[in-house]
Amino acid sequence: MAEFVYEARARSGEVRKGVMEADTAEMVETRLKAQNLNPVKVKKKPKEIHINFGSPVSEKELV
Repeated sequence: MAEFVYEARARSGEVRKGVMEADTAEMVETRLKAQNLNPVKVKKKPKEIHINFGSPVSEKELV
């Protein structure tokens, strides 16, 4: 399953945003409609990339 970021509008006009886990964007839309929400945007959540360059170099090591 993947995570999807969504934006949906309630009947009151309130915009709701969130993240939902599902197999497809269509499944997210179906779940939102079941909650009486009108899907506006549904996109697959991008994967986060963490890059670690190690510990910083001290002044002592530079000299």
